[in-house]
Amino acid sequence: MNRLFFTHRSPYARIVRIVADVKEIPLELIEVNFQDKPAAFLAASPFGSIPALITDNASYIDSHSIVRYLENSMPTPPVFPAHTHEWALQENRVCLAYGITDRAVTIMKENMRPEELRSASQLSKVRSEICRAIAWFEVNIESVLPFPMLDAIALATALGYLEFRLPDLEWRATSPRVQKWFDEIQGTAVFKQTGPTPS
Repeated sequence: MNRLFFTHRSPYARIVRIVADVKEIPLELIEVNFQDKPAAFLAASPFGSIPALITDNASYIDSHSIVRYLENSMPTPPVFPAHTHEWALQENRVCLAYGITDRAVTIMKENMRPEELRSASQLSKVRSEICRAIAWFEVNIESVLPFPMLDAIALATALGYLEFRLPDLEWRATSPRVQKWFDEIQGTAVFKQTGPTPS
């Protein structure tokens, strides 16, 4: 069976878990303790980054490459569009959604530093970038393919991570169309089952 090294709070691992669930691909979930990383995990993921997938024949790091492997293993239901043009447009939306998550992680890590070492200007810049990306989706939400296509999974996971880690961002107040879209997805069983757990 495929073994997925993950944490319950990782948005990147959540994307993989959602894709595996909708494709009904069984995974052995191995939660990683960052204070005592397993040797098998570090062998598969030399940087110690989450998630990492070990199969019978290979190992994969980075959620996007893992999702590609899962798509090849079980093409239906698809998470990528069939046509090249649609794939390129989807990839753009996926990159924007991942960018939201990446910046939320940056803010979370910056906030973990002693207050006197935090960069207020950097935090402000990154928060502004997140808001601009959400504003883009507010205008273009109809372009997002239906759940569980990857752009929908990535965006929903990003918004869920914002609500988990940065509730003070209050993106809902300025993005009612994105809010309505997100509320429909976060009510699905797979989204509830894969949600982050508090520390």
